[in-house]
Amino acid sequence: MEKLFSIIANGRDAAVALVRDRFSAGQPVYGYELDDACRNVIEEVGYGKYFIHRTGHNITHEIHGAGANIDNFETCDRRELLPSTSFSIEPGIYIAENIGLRTEIDVVISNVGEILIPTEPIQQKVLPLLATDFIW
Repeated sequence: MEKLFSIIANGRDAAVALVRDRFSAGQPVYGYELDDACRNVIEEVGYGKYFIHRTGHNITHEIHGAGANIDNFETCDRRELLPSTSFSIEPGIYIAENIGLRTEIDVVISNVGEILIPTEPIQQKVLPLLATDFIW
C-alpha cells in the first residue's frame, strides 16, 4: 500500500509542479498536460494500466464544473487553466480483487495566478488508522 501510494503521490506532485512552473513563468498550461505529467510518472514505474480514469476535473459551485478537466485519458482537454478557477488532481491505482488507492487534492488558481492548495501540506505517506480512530 505504501509503495502504491508513493507512486500516485509522485504523479500528483508532478502535475502540481507543472502548473506551478507554468504560472510562475507566465506560460499557459492545459488540462491534458497535467494529466500527462501525472500519468507519465505512474506509467514509467509499470502501473499505467491500473490508472483507469482522468487525473482530475474542474470544480465550481456545481462540483464538476464546466471548466478545463485534467484529462488526456477519457478526452483530450485542450482548454487552458485560467486564473480564478479550481480543479482536482486525483490519481489512483486500481488492481482488481486486490487494492484500490487514490489521492486527491484540490487546486485553486487565484485571480492573480497564484497556485493555492487549501490542504497543504500535501499528504506524502499512508496514515494508518486504528479502530479507536473511528466513532462507533
